[in-house]
Amino acid sequence: MSFITEINKVYDDKQIEKSLRKRIFFGFLIVTSIISLLFIVEGYDSAVDFGKQAEGFQLHENAIHVVETLEFLDANSDENIEEYMNISDHLHTRNEAAVIYMLNGREVVSSSDLSTEHLNKLIPLIRTIDKESNYDRHYYHSKMCDDEYCIVECDGYEYNWMIYHSDMYGDVLVIQKYNLKELARDYVIPRMLTSAFVVIWLGIWSSFGIALVLSKLISKYQKSLQFHVFHDRVTKLPNEKYLIDKLYHINDIDDSIEIYGLVMISVDNIDSIQSLHGLEVRELLMSKVAKTINDNIDGCVVGNYSRDVFYVLFSYDEHKLKTIKNLFTNFPCKEFNVSRVIFNPVFSLGVNSFSDDFYSPNEVISGACSALKKAKDYRSGCVVFTDADGKRINTNNLLNQDLDNAIKNQEFVLHYQPKISLIYNEIVGVEALIRWNHPKRGIIYPDQFIHLIENSSIAKKFTANVADMAIHQINEWASKGLDIKVAINVSPYDLADEEFSNYLLSLFASGTLKRHQIEIELTEVEHTVDIKHLSKVLYQLRDIGVDCSIDDFGTGMGSLTYLKDIPVHAVKIDKSFVMDMDVNPASEAITESTIKLANKLGCKVIAEGIENACIERMLFERKCDVAQGYHYSKPLSADELADYIFDYNQQQEEKIKLFIID
Repeated sequence: MSFITEINKVYDDKQIEKSLRKRIFFGFLIVTSIISLLFIVEGYDSAVDFGKQAEGFQLHENAIHVVETLEFLDANSDENIEEYMNISDHLHTRNEAAVIYMLNGREVVSSSDLSTEHLNKLIPLIRTIDKESNYDRHYYHSKMCDDEYCIVECDGYEYNWMIYHSDMYGDVLVIQKYNLKELARDYVIPRMLTSAFVVIWLGIWSSFGIALVLSKLISKYQKSLQFHVFHDRVTKLPNEKYLIDKLYHINDIDDSIEIYGLVMISVDNIDSIQSLHGLEVRELLMSKVAKTINDNIDGCVVGNYSRDVFYVLFSYDEHKLKTIKNLFTNFPCKEFNVSRVIFNPVFSLGVNSFSDDFYSPNEVISGACSALKKAKDYRSGCVVFTDADGKRINTNNLLNQDLDNAIKNQEFVLHYQPKISLIYNEIVGVEALIRWNHPKRGIIYPDQFIHLIENSSIAKKFTANVADMAIHQINEWASKGLDIKVAINVSPYDLADEEFSNYLLSLFASGTLKRHQIEIELTEVEHTVDIKHLSKVLYQLRDIGVDCSIDDFGTGMGSLTYLKDIPVHAVKIDKSFVMDMDVNPASEAITESTIKLANKLGCKVIAEGIENACIERMLFERKCDVAQGYHYSKPLSADELADYIFDYNQQQEEKIKLFIID
C-alpha cells in the first residue's frame, strides 16, 4: 500500500458521518420523547382543569335547581315530607352527593349514595375551612364559598361543595364527590399514551430521515470547509496547514517507515510574471505548474506551502529523492503558455530528512525552508539540510531571544583597532568593532550575530546604540587629551533613515562632536538600496566634514556602484585579499588593481588584515595609504587603546631620535 494511501487513512470520513448521523438521530429522538411527555402531562392537566370547571358549573346548576325545587314545595304540608328528605335526588349527577338545609328550624340531610360516616367527617372539615363562619345564621355558612364551589379532601377522596342562599331555607349546602381524576386516569391517560406512542413512532422515523439528510448536508459542508481550510485556493493542492497536520499525525501512518523526507520547491522566477502581467496570469501559471508536479510524482504528498513554494512529503530513500531531483532538473514541461505569456520555470529545492521518533513539525519545516533559502541564495539548485545547519539555527534562535535584553543590559561593548599611516608611521584613527559580552557565552564576535540584527526589528536601535557608545568614548578620550578619529560601521539602510542622519547632524550642530572625530564605513547589504537618497545623505555629511569609506571593498556586488555614485573618501580593501597577497598572486593582483583604481578616482586606500611585515612592505610599495591588522595590534578596549597609543607614539619618537643621531 502506498505512502499517500496510508496517510489518508488517518481520517475516516464515513466514520465521521456515521457518528454525526447517530448524534443527530438521538438528539431528535430525545426532543420527540420530551415533547410527547409534555403532551401527556399537559393533556392530563388540561383534562383535570376542564373537569374541575365542568363539575363546578354542574354543582352550581344543581344548587340553583335544588333551591328552586325547595322553594316550590310547601313547607307546612306533611305530604311533601318525603320530597324534602329526598331532595338530593333532584341533583343532576351520577356522583355521590348530599344536600343539607334547615327546615322549620330543623336540619335536614338528604344524601344520594353518600354515607353518613363520610358526611360526619366532611362537615367538620368544611367548617374549619373558613373560620369566619356565621353561627347566628347556621354553623356551616362560609362567606368564601357563597355562590361559589370549593374542594375538600376526605379519606383520599375530593368533594366539591358550595353554599347557596335561599330566602325561605337560608343557606343550602350542596356536596358532590369529585372523581374527575379517576376518569382522567382511566380514559384520558390511555388515549394520551396511545397518541404519544404514535408521535414517538413517527418521531423515530422522522428523526432517522432528518438525521440522514442533515448528516449528509453537514458532512458535505464539512468536507467543503475542510478542503478550503487544508487546500490552496489557486492550485487546489494541500496547503501548509495540511502539511503541519500530517506531520503531527505522522506516527499514525505506518510503523514500518522509519525515515521521512520533506522537499521544499521554490518557483524562483514566478514573481516577475506578476509584476509584468498581473496576478491572474501568475495564478493560472502556478495552477499549471502545480498540476504538472502532482501528475509526475506518485506515492507522495504533494502540496502548496506558500505563494511560490511547493512541498513533497515522502517516505525517505535515496532513489526516491534522486527521482524528485531529476523531475525538477528535467521538468516535463519546459515552458507554459498562458494568455500569450511564455513562462519557463526555474526551481530551487531544499531537502530535510527526519525520523518519526524524535522531531517537531516546526523544526522539520524550518530545516527544509533553511535549505531552500540557501539553494536560492547560491543558485545551487538543491541543498540538503544537515545536522550542522540544525545546530547553527538553534544557536541563532537562542541568540535572537537574547538580543533585545542585550541592548537594555548594555552587553554590547566596543573594541578599537588602530589604523596606521604607511607614509608617516603614525596612528591616524581607529575602527570601532562591536563585541557581545554575553552573560552565559562570554565574548561573541560580530560574524555570529550581526546578520541576526540586520534582519530583526532592533537594527536601527542597535546602530544608534553603537554610535552613542563611540561618541561617548570619543568625548571621554578628548577629556584626557586624546584626539582620535573613530570609524563606525553603518549600513546603507541606517543612513537612509532620516532619524539617524539627523541625529548625527544635530551632534555636530550642538558641538558635542567635532567634524574630524568620526568616520562612516559603509557596509555591504544583501538587497538593493536607493542610491540617490543615500548619495544625498552622504553629501550632507561630507559638507560638515564627515568622511565616508566603503568597507570590505571587492566582496559585494554594490561596491563599484558606491564608488561611482556616492561621495567616497576612501576604500577599504577586504582582508580576504590582503592576508595572503604575499603568497597568492591573484590576491596580490586584485589588491594592486584596487589601489590603482582608488588612486585614479582620488580616493585613499585602507588595507585591513596585515599580518606581517612583508605584506606591509608590499602595500607601501603599491602606494596604499593606511594599514590595519594584527601586525600592529589586535582590537583593544578603550583603556588598552590609550596605553597603546602612548607606547606607539613614544616608540616612534625614539626611532626619529635615533634616525637624527645617525
